[in-house]
Amino acid sequence: MGTPKHPHARRHAWPVTALRVLLLAAAVCGLVLCVPWVQESYRNSVTYRHAAPCPSDHRTHTADDCIEQATARVVDKDVQESCTTDSNGVRSCTQHYELRIALAGRDTWHEVQWPMYRDTDPGDRAEVRSWHGALIRMALRGRTETYLAPPEKSLFWRLTGAWGILGVAVGAAGGARLLFRLPYVIGWFLLTLPVLAIVSDVLLGNASALEWTVNIALALPGLCVLAVGWWRRRREDRRWSA
Repeated sequence: MGTPKHPHARRHAWPVTALRVLLLAAAVCGLVLCVPWVQESYRNSVTYRHAAPCPSDHRTHTADDCIEQATARVVDKDVQESCTTDSNGVRSCTQHYELRIALAGRDTWHEVQWPMYRDTDPGDRAEVRSWHGALIRMALRGRTETYLAPPEKSLFWRLTGAWGILGVAVGAAGGARLLFRLPYVIGWFLLTLPVLAIVSDVLLGNASALEWTVNIALALPGLCVLAVGWWRRRREDRRWSA
């Protein structure tokens, strides 16, 4: 029998093991708590997806779970610019076009695409749809902008949180060399958007065959990174046990 290459490895490994166990326990508790948290947003999203237009007398007979259709007024327009500088000192800027819309006694800013911004002037009238006071669609001068409703935004961010917690749980269960390995972190991160899109499509049932194909294609880079990381870990494990 040979002498262990690292005689003090076990003695120095217990703090990492303890941290891994704590992270795993916290992640499992987080996942349990996430279930009703995500369910609430899912139910609200389903209610929104099946909502009918509000009746004409909804202002006097409160009908919250309906889509209000109204005419709004463009109050102002503006351009916001966000800039970043890379490691070579090259500065790049992106412009965001916004319209200020007056609806139901309050003014709110909404981002629009350049063609609508270009063709719109203050004082123009827009046909809008709103859900619980939040703008979800705006038609103006033959152009249309759509926005995520609050339930959809909530579902997206809650699924994102659940996916992150699941990543910690899987990493902690797989061992310290998986949890703290860069390929695992990068691969899990790259899978975030395609997995969220696929889960959302499954829950809400609104994806076309093309969207499914695109989401699966977007998931391939993350899966490849995870596969390479798993293969390298297996190779190191075999070398360690040799």
